[in-house]
Amino acid sequence: ASAASASLNWRGRLHAAVNRARAFFRFPDGGTGWSRPAARVLNEMLVEVRPDLVITSHEPCAGIALWLGGRIEGVKWLADLGDPVLSDYVAVRWRRRALQLEAEMFRLADRVVVTNAPTRSLLFQRHGTRIGVEILPQGFDSEVCSPMGAAAADTSSPLRILYTGRFYAFRDGRALFEAVAATPGVVLEVATTAVTRLLGRFLEAHPQSFRLLGTLSHQQAIAAQCKQDVLICLGNANPVQTPGKVFEYLGSGRPILYVSQSQADPVGAWLEEVGRGWQCSNDASSIAEALQELLGRKLNGQLEHGLDLRMEAVASESWESRGRKLASLCQDILSNPPAWRCPDHGQQ
Repeated sequence: ASAASASLNWRGRLHAAVNRARAFFRFPDGGTGWSRPAARVLNEMLVEVRPDLVITSHEPCAGIALWLGGRIEGVKWLADLGDPVLSDYVAVRWRRRALQLEAEMFRLADRVVVTNAPTRSLLFQRHGTRIGVEILPQGFDSEVCSPMGAAAADTSSPLRILYTGRFYAFRDGRALFEAVAATPGVVLEVATTAVTRLLGRFLEAHPQSFRLLGTLSHQQAIAAQCKQDVLICLGNANPVQTPGKVFEYLGSGRPILYVSQSQADPVGAWLEEVGRGWQCSNDASSIAEALQELLGRKLNGQLEHGLDLRMEAVASESWESRGRKLASLCQDILSNPPAWRCPDHGQQ
């Protein structure tokens, strides 16, 4: 497969340049241009609907800012954070403002939901310890995938590994690509919406070791994951940001090789503990060593030896389980007094 790159005409380039210029003046980025009209709609809805509970999402953090600007007395608030509001990718010019918004949210929300323990610890470090900060990661749909059974030994078949998702400056895949290119008998399939120049060079130089699946729908990506020998998950350099992909992979019923960029990242050890896969460091030699071992295990029919790939083993990580916990949190919030009062909006 080959990647087709679309080029913009002069109108498209002008539009993109205008958007970049606007983004410079918009907190936290150019994707929040909808905030002003959304604020009007929010105020109207609050008057008309009078909700008992509001859940705000993060990424972007404009939803948090909207609620802080329009909240009314007696309405409970659950703040759901994808990442800390002040994260590594926040532009330098907005970092102070992001920290202030994060602090106000942390102080006023009845409950704060984060994706992992390092994020909760970071918030405690920044803003002090408080109750009501819950861990609720992403999940997987347990009914969309029919995992394949254990494969018999096949000395003619390569070890097929799959990566689905995007590559970033902090997670560019270089060490993985170098390891695959240096390990005969391993084929890396990549499903991504954007082919980086680095990936393109390896696709061209090592066509026998790399296969580009291109852009897949969510359903197609899930189907592809269920048919692979091993799924590759690249960890983030900052352990407060857990790749959501690792939870999606759980629903495939296939082994996971987690490539860790930080010793403080707990995900790889957790995958080993629950019997869902293995971990290695993010350098070419460590990844190549892991791939060589997995290739040998496949050739001997022992790839899944020692793992527990049953859906029942990770049922607590499914979206159904996450939904039950969220519903329980909401009920708990509604049964307790408000964490704050806002008299200025009390008569809306």
